[in-house]
Amino acid sequence: MQQVALGFAVYEITGSTLAIGLVLGARAIPMFLLAPFSGVAADRYDRQMLLAMSQLSLCIATALVGIQLRRGAAGTLDLALCLVVAGIAGTFERNVRHAMVLDLVPREAVTSAIALNNIAFSGARMGAPGIAGYLIALFGTAANFF
Repeated sequence: MQQVALGFAVYEITGSTLAIGLVLGARAIPMFLLAPFSGVAADRYDRQMLLAMSQLSLCIATALVGIQLRRGAAGTLDLALCLVVAGIAGTFERNVRHAMVLDLVPREAVTSAIALNNIAFSGARMGAPGIAGYLIALFGTAANFF
């Protein structure tokens, strides 16, 4: 939902499709650079604390984007910086969540649990853009972040 709303917001602000790609690409940079380190952190440190910190970071970054968009004060650099923070937090959150499956599920059910987790997130990726479109049409782009 956020990618659709961000693309729409950046286009409203700049009118540039290049700016959309640059801003949305800012979220992917931490994924490429930090994925190995987040996996090591998930193995070495308290997973619950890492998950809580990454979720809190995601919430703060998302709220800041929503507030900036609602106030009409969002610039492409502001959005890109918030997305870098969200990308860092999302990278850690994803790896920690996958590692926690082993803590929460009996050994014989791990394969099914991982498959079910992936199905749930893939389903959200398929349905969320449509929901985002309706929210944008009804309430504006900022509503997707609140």
